[in-house]
Amino acid sequence: MSETAWKARRLAGLREKPNAQVLIIGGGINGLATFRDLALQGVDVVLVEKQDYCSGASAASSHMIHGGVRYLENGEIRLVKESLQERNRLLSAAPHYVKPLKTTIPIFSVFSGLLSAPIRLFTHAQGKPNERGAILIKVGLILYYTFGRNGGTMPRHRFLGKKKLKESCRFFLEELKTIRF
Repeated sequence: MSETAWKARRLAGLREKPNAQVLIIGGGINGLATFRDLALQGVDVVLVEKQDYCSGASAASSHMIHGGVRYLENGEIRLVKESLQERNRLLSAAPHYVKPLKTTIPIFSVFSGLLSAPIRLFTHAQGKPNERGAILIKVGLILYYTFGRNGGTMPRHRFLGKKKLKESCRFFLEELKTIRF
């Protein structure tokens, strides 16, 4: 079917049902999520998109569904809770698309950031944070999991010492030796 015929068929479908309760313009991630939510509630909804679904800004994202852990250091607790609730809803609604991703974060000190972090948290200071040490990261992750562990569906974090890290990341560490800038 040609593109012109396809567009004509779609427009004819809209003309047959011109009195939808809601018209959503834009088929990006927010438009599609709104469409899905309203359709599941039984609302008569129409979504229009000028190109392909998720072809604009939504196509350029990392598609990573994070729980807002980065908002912790700015003291945006409400935003962390909202992000975790949304992530947990997506884990329940689409487990075939949303999966926990193992991430390794190198930590180079134990105590870094202990004095500056509380100041940033309570004053909502902006800008690039200082280095974060193991104690600060551990406290942040405990808070994070307290807000959104979702009944144990998310794996807990693990701290690895140098020896275990080298064992578990052997390939990665060998690759680092060969990369020179």
